[in-house]
Amino acid sequence: MSIVKDDSFSLISTQSNKDGIVFKNYHFGMKRINKNGTQVWICTHKLCNAAINICNGSIVKTSSIKPDGSHEFEHQPKMSLDIYECIKSIKRRIEEEPTAAVSLLYDQQVKKFRRENGTAASIPVFDRVKSSLYEYRSSKQPLVPKALSSIDIPYRLTRTLLDQNFLLCNNQLVSVVGFASSIGIKLLGDNAHWNADGTFRTAPKLFYQSYSIHVWDKFSMKPVIYAALPNKNTNTYDTFLNELIVYAQINGISLTPKSILIDFEMAAHHAFSKNFPTAKIKGCQFHFGQNIWRQIKKKV
Repeated sequence: MSIVKDDSFSLISTQSNKDGIVFKNYHFGMKRINKNGTQVWICTHKLCNAAINICNGSIVKTSSIKPDGSHEFEHQPKMSLDIYECIKSIKRRIEEEPTAAVSLLYDQQVKKFRRENGTAASIPVFDRVKSSLYEYRSSKQPLVPKALSSIDIPYRLTRTLLDQNFLLCNNQLVSVVGFASSIGIKLLGDNAHWNADGTFRTAPKLFYQSYSIHVWDKFSMKPVIYAALPNKNTNTYDTFLNELIVYAQINGISLTPKSILIDFEMAAHHAFSKNFPTAKIKGCQFHFGQNIWRQIKKKV
């Protein structure tokens, strides 16, 4: 953000590359430039008629503005220049780190602002600004495709934080997208027992389900393989597992699990049995209970 300061106002360049003015903590937008070169700026509040005229970098006239800087149409100032800069810094972080949690970036920048300025200034709480911050992040993201065939995965989403490959596959014939890091695929190869399951609530738009494979390390169970699948057909699972095996081979990893725990879904069972014939395919007790309960409800 570029700022040109005068004794009484600050000219700012907004994130959308529009000029704005902060005067006594109130924000003004350009209305017009008169024939004599005088600039007319009006308050950004829709119901406020406050205006300032600027000529040669100085305010030469004000309208509907009281001596203390408040406006005749009473409303709260939008925010001080310092607060404005803090919010702008949050938006810059959002643009630089598009996958980071917006709430985390907000907390970090607010703490930094208060540490550097030594103030407990009334920065808007997250709940007050989160809508605009999320909207800003959305404006910087690629447009959501309307069909699976038009999906184009941004390069940055195919890399890990260590700038290593993260894209396992992008099979456009059956619309299967998979992700795995080199560390994740190694953990999968080193582990003899896998857990695999799909979920529908977290599936990306246009996809039917998110599917993941988990393994245990010394401390806990961790997801190491991620996929977005368009359905739960045997052919889809088969394609995904084939892509997984090829990806592992490219990375010099042999996948020879002894057991694979999945839910009671026959399509997944058939695909895992086909691609890992030496593994014992087991059904999860929790999903088994769910299956029984569904059958009971059908007969009641």
